[in-house]
Amino acid sequence: MLSILLAFILLYGIQLLHPAWWWVFLAPAVAGAITARSGWSGFFECGLGAGLAWGLAATLQMTGDGSIISGRIATMLQVGNPWLLVLLTFAVAFLCGGFAGMAGYYLTGGRGKKEKR
Repeated sequence: MLSILLAFILLYGIQLLHPAWWWVFLAPAVAGAITARSGWSGFFECGLGAGLAWGLAATLQMTGDGSIISGRIATMLQVGNPWLLVLLTFAVAFLCGGFAGMAGYYLTGGRGKKEKR
């Protein structure tokens, strides 16, 4: 749970200050290195935090002034419904953040803990 919150706060806060696409890798990697209990927990928790952060940002843009551009991008990508574009954004951020969180956990050497099965 702490990984989800830390990944969400880091990613969403940094995206507001400095919007760059590569934060979706760095913020969950830091969260995974600090709070993950195992590789899989780092994947799912950091992935969920990143997915929620980007999903929230996409939803806020979709419901705000960006609905026209979101509709055009959805048409260009042949998604059809712009809300499916929000779901696609969540999925991409979940996968990127998940793998980054897992990598962050394993880059710290797993802190000597064994995964519980």
